[in-house]
Amino acid sequence: MSAEKSAMKITRLSPILAVTDIRAAVDFYTRVLAFELDWIWGDPPTHAAVRRDNLQIQFSLNPARTAHALGTQYFCIVNVVEDFHTLHRAGGAEIVSPLENKPWGLREYTVRDPWGYELRFAGPEKYEKPPDAQTALPSNIRIVERMPTLEEYLAIVKSVNWTGHTADIVSMALRGSVYGVIAVDESHSGDSKTVGMLRMIGDAAMAFCIQDVAVMPSHQNQRIGTALLETALKSVPRGAFVCLFTLKPSFYERLGFQNEGGMHRKA
Repeated sequence: MSAEKSAMKITRLSPILAVTDIRAAVDFYTRVLAFELDWIWGDPPTHAAVRRDNLQIQFSLNPARTAHALGTQYFCIVNVVEDFHTLHRAGGAEIVSPLENKPWGLREYTVRDPWGYELRFAGPEKYEKPPDAQTALPSNIRIVERMPTLEEYLAIVKSVNWTGHTADIVSMALRGSVYGVIAVDESHSGDSKTVGMLRMIGDAAMAFCIQDVAVMPSHQNQRIGTALLETALKSVPRGAFVCLFTLKPSFYERLGFQNEGGMHRKA
């Protein structure tokens, strides 16, 4: 790729929607969806644009258009999706998909305009306790502050489908870790079983990173993950920096982490 081509970039995307009435489109998007009028062209108008923060939507007059644009969607990432949902409900928007956590890791809902165009508003998912989740750690689960063994680590990551963990790499990682804690199920007569683990890396004084937190599927929703995290955080010196990287930030926010390009908190 040439230097000239590699420097090329798209600076803005502004969809143009065909509508039968420019003023009606502007009214709906400003009054119901809380956009602002950007500009309007012609008298009577044949083109217009509305704007909300970094999103601009244009409208082009097409009086002959009769069919709704069913299936045409625009995906909008927002910072506080609940606030947008409240605003749009108050404005009387047609919400065709309810606000909820989606399987792909976002919390979103969908609004349909009078011409059939759909706008999907999405933000970080919200932690929702599963209906079968326990409120206290089961009596048969014991939390032990030690590093998981190689065999325990491999068994747990295999159960949660983490890939790419070879024995050689895991052995090196465990030796380089600064803290570990495990969850042991003692309900098996004469044969306890390690069902969860947490591992931290860092300098062991001022900066820590929670690298792995995993609980076997057979023992999830029993407060084991929370117990592992709470135990680990008690071991961190006061004032130290603690970070982690996760696809489910809402679970950790309730434990004091802040989502700012990576979850972190002060101990």
